[in-house]
Amino acid sequence: MGFVASSREWGWASGRLLTCLAIAIVALVAVVPVEQRARRPIVDLALLRQPVLASSLGSMMLAMLALFAVSFVLPFYFEELCGFSVARAGFLLTPLPLTIALVALQHTFLAAFKGALLACAGLRAVGILAALVRGQDRGIAQ
Repeated sequence: MGFVASSREWGWASGRLLTCLAIAIVALVAVVPVEQRARRPIVDLALLRQPVLASSLGSMMLAMLALFAVSFVLPFYFEELCGFSVARAGFLLTPLPLTIALVALQHTFLAAFKGALLACAGLRAVGILAALVRGQDRGIAQ
């Protein structure tokens, strides 16, 4: 992701950016044969042949890409387009990692003691409450 952050300074067609992108793609492709040949691989690729695991990992990957793509772009949005100071942008972004940490702790506790079903119900309730609260307060730019 560092090369994307440097794209404005280097330019999208610069040699440095394209070299970084090519190295990342080659490394990603090279992982598969290396892991297949290893006696004790870090990731057992045979597990991905199980449809339930493969689909759940795929959906989790898409969810994390969506979450962290937004958190990657938001500081630029707040500072460049909204004209907020760095401190104000940071203050507005602070609830996201705190919420993730608190929900992770809650989920761990609930899953360990009450079961995964109760943990999912609790997370849904938190999400609905957050959506309702967010819907009532739209005035962060004032």
